[in-house]
Amino acid sequence: MNNQKTDIRKFSVHPDKCTRCYLCLMACSLKYEGVVNPSLARTRIKGRDRTEKITLTKECTLCGECVLACHYGARVFKERKDKE
Repeated sequence: MNNQKTDIRKFSVHPDKCTRCYLCLMACSLKYEGVVNPSLARTRIKGRDRTEKITLTKECTLCGECVLACHYGARVFKERKDKE
């Protein structure tokens, strides 16, 4: 039996804090596609004028690269609650 814990990073999104800088999209596309191209990211930012909607595509692996790239708090890691 495999007793290893799986570390799945979970995060929250706060669209009201999104500045549309696209750092999250650029980081994602660079990691998975090898190029900086927001349209190739596995996440999307839709809307305008502070009514953004942040979504994930079905290809998203929840790796957290976009969270690490976000400097405005629009994407943040949830506190991890380990169960022993």
